[in-house]
Amino acid sequence: KMPCPNCHPRTADGRFSEDVGLEQQPVVYAALDLASKRWTCRECEACWEEDRFANAVQLDYSEECRIGSAVTDYVQKVYTNCFHDLPHGKERASLELEAYTRLGFRHWATLLLDFSLLDALTTQLLGFSALGLGASGKEALAPDTESIVSAYATTAEGLLARLQAIQCADYSAACFAEYFMNAAYLLSEFRRKDTALQIAKFVKPYVMSCLPSPVKDPFRELLTSLQRKASVGAARRVIFHSDFLRITESGNLSHSEIDHYKHIAEHFVKEACYSTSALIYSGLPKSADLAIEDDRARREMVADLHSNAAECFLKLGMFAEAESCASQSITAMPTSKALNCLQVAQENLGRSMDRE
Repeated sequence: KMPCPNCHPRTADGRFSEDVGLEQQPVVYAALDLASKRWTCRECEACWEEDRFANAVQLDYSEECRIGSAVTDYVQKVYTNCFHDLPHGKERASLELEAYTRLGFRHWATLLLDFSLLDALTTQLLGFSALGLGASGKEALAPDTESIVSAYATTAEGLLARLQAIQCADYSAACFAEYFMNAAYLLSEFRRKDTALQIAKFVKPYVMSCLPSPVKDPFRELLTSLQRKASVGAARRVIFHSDFLRITESGNLSHSEIDHYKHIAEHFVKEACYSTSALIYSGLPKSADLAIEDDRARREMVADLHSNAAECFLKLGMFAEAESCASQSITAMPTSKALNCLQVAQENLGRSMDRE
């Protein structure tokens, strides 16, 4: 579907307003009938052959393919490297503006962009969950965590509304069940339970009728907890991006990959995204023993990574984690940075214990 060119006239360069592109106002769509290869609008009753419709929307097939290819290329980059275009997503924002104002809210390319964003945010929040930054305590979420949770909730709600509005909503729930199940689990953990409940209800018929018990039973528990407004356990890992998995768990990165992800972590620190940086810095030492043969170079790298992680945890107010990372850094190779981090962490832990 595309916004009807009669009901929503384009500008001279073939665009329509962002309000129309993002469905921030009522939008009338023209739909393609595959059998007759004709576009029709039920509202104004206009009808076009394919070539005439392309002229009406000022978008020929080659231009549509160009935008679609740019979107799929971007999605592939994100799939290959989940840190691509983060934290601000400037490349995605530029693509989004063109796709929405040229193709509309319900075109496959704009839908793919939003599912790609949802997947990237899922990856980050699963990492934050692994660091214990979910809703286990009553303290406020860190600012960068809260920002990502808000973007995640908005994206999930937008996708849910779009899929509920189409005729084949049940089919959509089946196709995108894993995305939405992830969203329900994570949003429940990160204190967005109302949104989590809406999403869980959307995929419930498919999950309960089509998926095996190892998936169905935890989902039933989640749904019951959300309906009773009870506490929900840690997020169930349905999808986990390979980059995060290799950093945090596998320990099989090469020396050059360690340098690459260390550089990415430094970029996130400059953007004050300390949660993501802490996750990367604390995971990379697992790969150093096998990846770096020279003993001194290995100890220097491990010490630097752990001390960097300690600094990030201090920024997050996670003093026990900071103390642990600083101690590991000193064990590998004592540095003034690690010793300072250890002192600050222990002072804060001491003050906390004094208040108790």
